[in-house]
Amino acid sequence: MKLLVLLAIALALPQEKNQAEETLKRIEEKLAKAETVQATFRSTFEQQKKNGEKVSGVLTGTVLLEKGNKARLELEGKLVQPLEAIVVSDGKLTALADKVAVNPPPSATSPRLNKDTALFLARLGGVTAVMEAQKNLILAEADRQLEGEGRKAGTRETDPAKAMRLGAFKTGPATKIDGRDAGAIQFELEEVGKPGKAQVTLWFDTETLLPIRRRVFDELKGILIEETFTKFELDAKIDPAKFEVPKEVK
Repeated sequence: MKLLVLLAIALALPQEKNQAEETLKRIEEKLAKAETVQATFRSTFEQQKKNGEKVSGVLTGTVLLEKGNKARLELEGKLVQPLEAIVVSDGKLTALADKVAVNPPPSATSPRLNKDTALFLARLGGVTAVMEAQKNLILAEADRQLEGEGRKAGTRETDPAKAMRLGAFKTGPATKIDGRDAGAIQFELEEVGKPGKAQVTLWFDTETLLPIRRRVFDELKGILIEETFTKFELDAKIDPAKFEVPKEVK
């Protein structure tokens, strides 16, 4: 009898992993295939540093995506210092339009801008989606400056799907969030070649498969991010003016 119970558990574990992993893939595919994506979020950030210092703050933002690599990504709040990130793409040019930083010149829009942003939005949330797009623009400008000086830019993995390794998938308990039926999946995410793993819990609307809430915990870095989506909508019309690159940064 004991052997049968152990066998049943062993058979159930791969099935649970496959179900949770398949759910995440379905969410990723749904965001990637949408004509438009509109997401608004609020995130709390806490970090307990090894020296005992504690950093906390609240960040709010929006992600607007439209087919043709049109995008407007916004993030603002305060951690140690005021933080703002605004990335705008009209499909041809992408620019930073931050008010609290010196912005590099616009650059040609990456053919993977929206695909990569949707992937981060599904796996790690809105804060990461915006900050990664901002980081990529800054790194691209640094590479251009090196090349302009006759120096070779260093190589790095630019495809986030290859840079992230996912595992330890689990299906979490179903619940109700703001009156909606919500499912949950849990998984570990690590950046290839870097220490530490993030423990991710994602709650999603079981009817639409759209994210509702997320918790990301990185024990090595002492970072906890809890994020709630106040709006998540696909295929709704977006004002074209949202994707206009500001003239002052052209």
